[in-house]
Amino acid sequence: MGWITGPATIVMPDPQGRYQAVELIEPSTGVVRTLHGPSTTQVDGPLLFIGRTYAADASDVPAALTLARAITLATR
Repeated sequence: MGWITGPATIVMPDPQGRYQAVELIEPSTGVVRTLHGPSTTQVDGPLLFIGRTYAADASDVPAALTLARAITLATR
């Protein structure tokens, strides 16, 4: 979770069949936009950025974390 304060690019990897989403919340309106991968999306802030990646159980957490860490956010 974090803030996007200006123009940025969000790159989501192929989720490999698992649920993965990035939610973007506009603080002034409360509007929520949900992104799913694989995708590359251009956004303008300010936005609250929340990423979620499904893990089936404790043994699946390492693979889910690897996929979650593959989401990139770059400012423009």
